[in-house]
Amino acid sequence: MASKFQNRLVGTVVLVALGVIILPGLLDGKKKHYEDEFAAIPLVPKPAMRGRTTRFRR
Repeated sequence: MASKFQNRLVGTVVLVALGVIILPGLLDGKKKHYEDEFAAIPLVPKPAMRGRTTRFRR
């Protein structure tokens, strides 16, 4: 069985980890939202079909 010290140590580690994850989001204040503007990228044109046909042997 785990000792009381081990139980307290695990509990402390869990609480500190949760604090590290949650507190920065709460203390950050007002969030600023930025909308990125992306330039329209033209699609690549399809290559012109050539009159060649390749046949493979069976």
